[in-house]
Formats: sequence, C-alpha cells, structure tokens
Amino acid sequence: EQRIDVFLEGGLSVEECLAAADVSINTRKARCGRVADERMLVRLILEHPEGFDRLDRAVMRFRKEVLPVAVFVKLAEHGMPPEDWNAAAQADAEALMAAF
Repeated sequence: EQRIDVFLEGGLSVEECLAAADVSINTRKARCGRVADERMLVRLILEHPEGFDRLDRAVMRFRKEVLPVAVFVKLAEHGMPPEDWNAAAQADAEALMAAF
C-alpha cells in the first residue's frame, strides 16, 4: 500500500503504480536457473494462443486478490474502475461509495 501511495503522489498512472508495486508483471522477463527448464517453460507457455500475455493476466489477478480494499479506493480516485478491483473491494459498499 505504501508503495502505491508514493507513486500516486508522484503523479504516475494506475498502470504505472501497479507495475511499480510489482502487482503487474512481464513474465517474458522471468529467468530460470537451468536453460533446459527455461526452454521447457517457454515452449509450454507458447503452446497457448495468448501465451505470455495470458500468464501475465493470471499472475496479476492473483496478486490483486491480496491487495487491501484501501488500495483500490486510492486507485479509484485516480481512474481505476470498480470492475478492475478484487472481489473483497467490489463487495465493500463503503469502498464502492468512496469511488464515486
């Protein structure tokens, strides 16, 4: 939450704040200790039509699920729509009211 605050105060966009707080991810940059493992993982990921983009979205959804409701309220003040919030924040009527 603190890192999001710092970057919002700095004027960054919602997307930039999520990247700075390691919520969003670029799995293309991930590395393995063994080249053979990396080759296998890349091959398996690329077998799916959306490959790395699909994996990035799945990891981001997982990471957003553990963010506190207060983070989504702050991000909403900077343009994040409630449909992009986690389930707990979407279910929190007080948080939803704060977003509007």
